[in-house]
Amino acid sequence: MAPAHEHLLALLTDRPNVSPAGLDDEATLSGIGLDSLSVAELQVTLQDRWQAHSLEGELTPEMTLRQATSLAQAWQEGQDAGPRHAAAPPTGSVAPPLVRPGTRADLEGIVDILTQAFAEDPSFFPDLLDRVRLRIGDKRVLDLVKAFLKAGILGEDRVLRETSAGTPQGSILSPLLSNVALSVLDEYVAQGPGGPGSSKLGREQRRCQGLPNYRISRCADDWCLMVHGTEGDANALREEIAGVLSTMGLRLSPEKTLITHIDEGLDFLRWHIQRHRKRGTSRYYVYTYPARKALAAVMAKVKTACRKMATNQPLDTLLIHLNRMLPGWCAYFRPGVSSAIFQYLSSYTWSQVMKWLRRKHRRIIWKDLRRRYCGGGWWPVGEEKTLFDPGKVRTTRYRYRGAAIPSPWPTTA
Repeated sequence: MAPAHEHLLALLTDRPNVSPAGLDDEATLSGIGLDSLSVAELQVTLQDRWQAHSLEGELTPEMTLRQATSLAQAWQEGQDAGPRHAAAPPTGSVAPPLVRPGTRADLEGIVDILTQAFAEDPSFFPDLLDRVRLRIGDKRVLDLVKAFLKAGILGEDRVLRETSAGTPQGSILSPLLSNVALSVLDEYVAQGPGGPGSSKLGREQRRCQGLPNYRISRCADDWCLMVHGTEGDANALREEIAGVLSTMGLRLSPEKTLITHIDEGLDFLRWHIQRHRKRGTSRYYVYTYPARKALAAVMAKVKTACRKMATNQPLDTLLIHLNRMLPGWCAYFRPGVSSAIFQYLSSYTWSQVMKWLRRKHRRIIWKDLRRRYCGGGWWPVGEEKTLFDPGKVRTTRYRYRGAAIPSPWPTTA
């Protein structure tokens, strides 16, 4: 059995509304319980696995399982053949990958460790609640937290399942417990030598001695540890942090743990962070772009919205749906190098809306279409709404404030 077939079947069987007994090669995706949105999500997941967003082909609800497997196999073979465009490594790079002598950059090695912040053993709940009690003295709130932990999970099949350990990701209690549990990580990094609490002189002395310095950036249970040192230093810190997290009943997620060089880049909080040489100069800077996965996700949403919208609806109905989606996505990625991505998303959205209009009026010519739906121009305009244009969103730059940002870590014991 091909690996692509195995991966596709694993994704389908993980869905609660899909019965393994109905996974026949001639069964359609809609016949086994997948709607258009679910099919689009499945396509994004498969293409992300093999980085095949640039390859042709797309899944549809009318496809049989055999056809979907053939398409997934084509995506996998395209990935195995190698990337279509490969960037040359920066001049002067040497092995090992995390060592670049002579550079002026502060942050060399990056440990991007994404944890699933939930306790797997009920015996760790008292330790977690003890940390909650340090900040909250109201017993009614503590009882409410305990009730959340024992509330169970109501699945899509409307069956209530008991939970003997942890809290499901996505619940309203999960971010709270993530911050409470991972506060031990913040304290460990803050108090460690070479961490945020070290002075500038102390960090320089550690560099002269060949010792690593590090910083941490965390949002709930997603965090990135930035290390100025070697690959061995990054691996050693990962093992130390794994031991610290184990005291709270947490573990690192192996499939989401990555050690990489800043020149190779990483994805963090839907951003792609990578250092490049500035064009026309010999200096290197760290750039932040929207990640490919984030772009593919919003494109899938735009495509699904245009396909699910009935052609008997007015254009304003489609524009209202798209205008609720696009501004928020662009606002999140404004503080970065996002202009080219915004222009690409603008062109893609325009083409999808135009395809919808052409399906609505199959015999209309471009002159009449522009007159009726674009005001004589080229951009879609309804009777009351105008399609939001991502290409007109101006990017901003993050203003580095360094030590002027208030520190969340205590300065005294």
